Amino acid sequence: MLDSTWHWKKTKQTIIHFRNRVCTSKLTI
Repeated sequence: MLDSTWHWKKTKQTIIHFRNRVCTSKLTI
């Protein structure tokens, strides 16, 4: 249970980071 919660938070953080990178690259282009 605790492990899956940590995994979810990690995945969510990665998705947010990826989306931020995409937005940044679009602004740069």
